[in-house]
Amino acid sequence: MSHPDSIANLPTDRAADGTRFFWVDHSARDKTVLLSQTDFARPSLQDDANLLKSARQRFIYRCVGPDGSKVVKLFPLNLLSSLHPRKYALTEFEKTRAARALGLPVPDTYAYIEQRKWGRTTCVGAVFEDLNGYRELSKLLRRQRFTVAECGQIAAQALTELYAAGANHLDGRDANIMVHPDTRAMSIIDWQYAEFVAPRADWLLEHLAGFYLQRSPQHSDAYLDAGWLRDLHTRSSHPISYDTFSKRVLTLSSRKRPLSERAKLLPVAD
Repeated sequence: MSHPDSIANLPTDRAADGTRFFWVDHSARDKTVLLSQTDFARPSLQDDANLLKSARQRFIYRCVGPDGSKVVKLFPLNLLSSLHPRKYALTEFEKTRAARALGLPVPDTYAYIEQRKWGRTTCVGAVFEDLNGYRELSKLLRRQRFTVAECGQIAAQALTELYAAGANHLDGRDANIMVHPDTRAMSIIDWQYAEFVAPRADWLLEHLAGFYLQRSPQHSDAYLDAGWLRDLHTRSSHPISYDTFSKRVLTLSSRKRPLSERAKLLPVAD
């Protein structure tokens, strides 16, 4: 079976059930992850104590070994699974690596996973750095660990870094900005939809900010009242005036647009 160039030449291992691991490099190999797998396509066999999140076509768990812990994100597949879930793991694996190469704050990426039975793929996945101790920015605000102003500063920094790198995350919301509440270290997750824009479009930041506000409806007014947009405009050294910038962002935040439309990065009429 042929594989994309991005994984075809990576060092590989096979688990006892035949699941194949494509490691980023030899130093990333983790025997604990290999030995912990009994059947990737059956999440019920995993240790519930380390199950972080589960859904119909995705589950995420923490694998703990003598050298620390890693997060494994898996997509069990069946004959009815659409093409999108089949691509999610490889796409997130590749795009997270691309974002890290650009210097963006993202989890380290260790391996792509593929399980095949009787000639068909039954599960795909990826192994990432465990952001143990980090919390979603949205939860830190909701639970009043951080103030609106503090969360706004972290969000503005995240969007500024995406903009500077030309990364259109496409799902850049407060739930995908992970923050350590003690150190304030930040990491941006869930890169499967991202697009990298070269050369960077100036209006990329407007789209990032508009979507961020739209997906934080319970906090959007509080962010605006705290001067979030002006802080974002200043941090990014955006080339257009603040009045025009803010008008465009608010226009975008009022529109609910599908993923395909958000990826186009069309300028907003003044």
